[in-house]
Amino acid sequence: MLMQQDLLFKLREAQRHLIEAARAIDGASIHVGKLIEAVESNRNADKEGNDDA
Repeated sequence: MLMQQDLLFKLREAQRHLIEAARAIDGASIHVGKLIEAVESNRNADKEGNDDA
């Protein structure tokens, strides 16, 4: 019985770590999306600046 309880505890711990990792990945993906938007915006501004020259 104790072995089952230990395994269940370890599974719950692993699940908690997976959830935390998924949240971190989600947060990182949001930051990457914002970086991509900033780069695209900068490129568009550069193109408009070059068109004016």
